[in-house]
Amino acid sequence: MTLFRERETYRLDISDARSSTILHPEKVILHFGARNNQDIGALCYLQRSAKRTGRLHRPVDLRSLNKQRCRIIADVIKYLAERLEHSGTSRSTLSELATSFIAFIDWCDISDHQNVLDSNQNAKAGFREYVWYLQERIRRGEIKPTYAYGLQQAVLQVISDLLNIVDLEEGINLVIGYRNNLDSTNPQDNADSGRVLALCDALFEGLSEFVLNNLPYPFSLKVPATLNCNNNQLWVMPIHVWCMPPHLRSQQAKNAPRNLAWDYQNGCIQTFDNIIHRYSSKYAAENGINHAHKTLADANSNTHHYSRLSRATTASSSFFQLFLANTGMNLESATTLVWHSDYEIVQSRQGFRQIKARAGYKSTSFEIQTKFVKKFKKYLKLRSYLLRDDTCDLLFFSRGRTFIGKPTRLPDSLTTNFSRVLRNIDPLIPNFGARQWRANKSDWLLRNHDPGTTATLLQNKEQTVLKHYSAGSESRATEEMGKYFEHLSLLRNGECEPSGTIDSAIGKCSRFGEAEATEVDPPVPPNCYQPEGCLFCKRYLLHADEIDARKLVSFRYCISQTAHLSACSDHFESIFGPVKYRINVILDLIKNSGKKEADMINRIISEVEEDELLSPYWADKLCMLIELGVINE
Repeated sequence: MTLFRERETYRLDISDARSSTILHPEKVILHFGARNNQDIGALCYLQRSAKRTGRLHRPVDLRSLNKQRCRIIADVIKYLAERLEHSGTSRSTLSELATSFIAFIDWCDISDHQNVLDSNQNAKAGFREYVWYLQERIRRGEIKPTYAYGLQQAVLQVISDLLNIVDLEEGINLVIGYRNNLDSTNPQDNADSGRVLALCDALFEGLSEFVLNNLPYPFSLKVPATLNCNNNQLWVMPIHVWCMPPHLRSQQAKNAPRNLAWDYQNGCIQTFDNIIHRYSSKYAAENGINHAHKTLADANSNTHHYSRLSRATTASSSFFQLFLANTGMNLESATTLVWHSDYEIVQSRQGFRQIKARAGYKSTSFEIQTKFVKKFKKYLKLRSYLLRDDTCDLLFFSRGRTFIGKPTRLPDSLTTNFSRVLRNIDPLIPNFGARQWRANKSDWLLRNHDPGTTATLLQNKEQTVLKHYSAGSESRATEEMGKYFEHLSLLRNGECEPSGTIDSAIGKCSRFGEAEATEVDPPVPPNCYQPEGCLFCKRYLLHADEIDARKLVSFRYCISQTAHLSACSDHFESIFGPVKYRINVILDLIKNSGKKEADMINRIISEVEEDELLSPYWADKLCMLIELGVINE
């Protein structure tokens, strides 16, 4: 007889879980913020109530405690904590992952899949049946496809990462639905990220110089040419509406009457004759001008005037965005960085410097690009200016709306709020956040370094980097494939080959021995003696027919059969991922030609992958590998 009882529990904040030793995972209530708690410890008991007691925990059968499950749940807790610290995933998203994972384990424990996480084989079997269960609920009208899709993708992500399974979904008819992708974060397009960074850099450099050198108002701030300002400058004034970009000047008359006295276009205070027509009376105009002169005198005589502190805070927020973009650090890690004036900068690797500091019992260590060190040192001077006589053991801090309050940790809403500030200056500024900067940094590192270096600099696992941050921006991918299609010669029925064309293992070659890359620094250099190199060569061409299509599908099949020979899955994907992707693009191009071509490609894929009816060259290659014992028959 099942007897549910209360059990001893304790609340563990997700940010503390990574550094904590979890001796009793069965007692853990994971805290994600506010009233968001997940009783993940209850999963250690194979028998538990479906209902919670109060807001925190679920009653369990104390006799059903499973030691193997305890070890697994401890790993899950650590995994979620690492996601918070290293991948930039928000607390709310992690809570959703935990909720979906708990629902999955609840289903497993009542569906004869209690050992689902004990091995990869059990995980695949359990996940396959869980997807089937979700599809059945969709067919019965119990849940919507989008909800089922979210559960499926969350479970797929957690289990794949937890057990290091790269093909968990292979052979499973997955639920299809739309939801914001939990698996990856796309980097921003170069134009969008460049627009944000250029404005942040201008604000940081210009406003830092202004407050640190106590320069007078009105101050000429150099801004990017994209703002279409006269001489690429904005005049900074010591009032709430501190600048007036061109797109807002038509609205100046709607501002408070006293603001009308400021000439944002010429950087001065208006004369009486120029603005008398804007006021209701002569007295109001004179009062507005007199108030402007008094404000200007006060701001220029006080090094820590309210307006100067406000400009310094804007500069500091701008640097914070530059810092996130340069380091790829997630918001949680960046806002909790400890700091002390006693720090050191050491060379870590070519092009990078490591910053080390210690405050109290905690230490800080992170890497920035060498060219960013100068900006970092300037920020430290700005930080001292904002602190004045106070102290703070955080690298980044907030002093509230008055700019003189007690220094506290930056709010999580900083990037959202600051994007509004930037959009007020440039209305074309896109939305951005720490995850986008992290994705941009990962994308740049993967293009300029290997996955191992990328993972080290982002303080992540290689698998996590490749899975979550290597998608590439949509416009960049479109541009690259567009350029590829310009060079791809796909011959339709009746089209003649150029003279001198010869057959190759994956199609045709128009000029053997004269390889020429389709792009700068291709993933695989063109090589007339390696078939994968043909896909990145301008001399490559093929017929949209069964012969050449079977060559491509056969080549892709042989690649998959030899994946186990690589040192690890990440190594395999780094080498053959671009090759498989390009093959898939070509096959899709043929399929999109018409229904006849689509049916042909689908049939060939089935014949090759299920019946091993490969093209002659690749059939011989496969037989040779089997005879050598490289792959199993």
